[in-house]
Amino acid sequence: MTAKDTGYRNTGAKMVVKVRWLKPYEGAQNHICIGEVLVETPQCLKVLGKTYHFRKPQGNMRAVQTSAIKVRWIPWSRIEVVTELHPDTDWRNLQLKVDNNNRVSVTGSVAHGELVAD
Repeated sequence: MTAKDTGYRNTGAKMVVKVRWLKPYEGAQNHICIGEVLVETPQCLKVLGKTYHFRKPQGNMRAVQTSAIKVRWIPWSRIEVVTELHPDTDWRNLQLKVDNNNRVSVTGSVAHGELVAD
């Protein structure tokens, strides 16, 4: 059985992405996952990466919670945006911050510039 037969797509090339998706419950935080695409199916994207959870700033608090590196299956129906990053991006060591204008920025070894919310 081939990847074509199962609906799975694996390009063989390293693809690093930033994925933003919706959570289906009231009061959900914003969710971003940055990591390597392992597999793409018609239903979901399988990513080895870290997730970042953040809320709109309240007062001067701008906390970003970071998860451990894990494999995640993210349904396409929940995904808002996928941004392909340079394959040399050191996604394992990135740190996200929310600035005074509610924009997300990244510190760390990012190839070809800085990431922002999109």
